[in-house]
Amino acid sequence: MTAWAGLLAQGRYGDIAAALIDECGLDLQALSECPYRVIDRVATIIIQDQLESRCGGGGYYKPQPPTIFLHPSIARRNNFTLVHELGHHLQQHHPELAFELMDLSPHARKLAEEKISNEVASQILLPWSEEPLDARFVHPAELMAGLFSASSASRSAVLERVIGLLPGTAKWILVVSDLEGVVEHGHSTYTDLQPARGSHQPGLKALAEEAASGPVRRRFHEGIRYKTGSELHEMLAEAVLDHEGRYLFVALTPEARFGTGRMDWPTFECANPACGKTFEAKWVKRYCDKCGDPACSWCDRCSCDPTNTGVTCDKCFMPWAPAELAAGRHDCY
Repeated sequence: MTAWAGLLAQGRYGDIAAALIDECGLDLQALSECPYRVIDRVATIIIQDQLESRCGGGGYYKPQPPTIFLHPSIARRNNFTLVHELGHHLQQHHPELAFELMDLSPHARKLAEEKISNEVASQILLPWSEEPLDARFVHPAELMAGLFSASSASRSAVLERVIGLLPGTAKWILVVSDLEGVVEHGHSTYTDLQPARGSHQPGLKALAEEAASGPVRRRFHEGIRYKTGSELHEMLAEAVLDHEGRYLFVALTPEARFGTGRMDWPTFECANPACGKTFEAKWVKRYCDKCGDPACSWCDRCSCDPTNTGVTCDKCFMPWAPAELAAGRHDCY
């Protein structure tokens, strides 16, 4: 008999999820391959164009009658959403666990239910029967790429699954980015922070270009940039493209085995000859989406050519000047 109260008190959500999966009686192989078909037998699935305002993610669950509301996304994201909501179904309809959850405070209950559902989705879509990962010898980027190729889970789900498999002593920053170095998802196992979602990281773009020829392992001399203007250095990087060649899996770890990365506050020199001033990273207000360099805190110029608007006239084939673009009128030559 499972000691649900004890597992909840200890925060052993993975063990709770494993017990729920073991008792659910569903075809786990079929569930991992095509969640929709299996889940549709135990709960009604309703596809919505928009979610209710209080709901986050890709869906939500209502227990009476058992109904999953899905906000459609890419297939792999839908798979995770459906199995995550199945996790809520298994919790709500379990004769013992449901009562233990009701004894928690509203905040603690919501936190537990979400973590358990995430574990249910991870364990079903990304089963792991191997030995625990060794923090010293594991290659998380290659593992993420392999799990993504062999499963129907999303990239973010794969990243979180690998985070859960790493031992508590591991020091890794895991990131999924597009080929331009824009962060899609990130997670850190220790005190050095992952880059912000949506941030442009020139170092990740450089890794993506190198990874086109195969897996990359090297010193990450470019560093991770943060919105504060600081940069994280003295890190080792490994990077692998996913099997679709559209996104990059990256794993960063400190060069010092028992240390952390080094946080720098660099000083920059303005690329504008008319300005030419130096400025500190902590005064940077923005980084250019095109060149990735910081805009000068004095004149707001980056390394891009300010006269290149990127707009060409269809008649004379000459580029529009910045002033013409601002005025909305071009004088043909």
